[in-house]
Amino acid sequence: GQHQTILCVLHCVVSLQAIPADVEEAILTRAIKAFTKVNFDSENGPVVYNTLKKIFKHTLEENRKMMKDGPQP
Repeated sequence: GQHQTILCVLHCVVSLQAIPADVEEAILTRAIKAFTKVNFDSENGPVVYNTLKKIFKHTLEENRKMMKDGPQP
């Protein structure tokens, strides 16, 4: 459930027309806060945010690549 929800949100971000990097960053930061309920200012906040941000950005890049290349037969 949670995995599919995260993938759906990231897919929606990929589906947007070109968005500025700062807007994408804000979306990822807000998504991380919503999914983890961890504030960046908390004790483990920076570790959680930096780890998930790397994972989310990688997922976004992979989704963009798949959308660009089109469906595989």
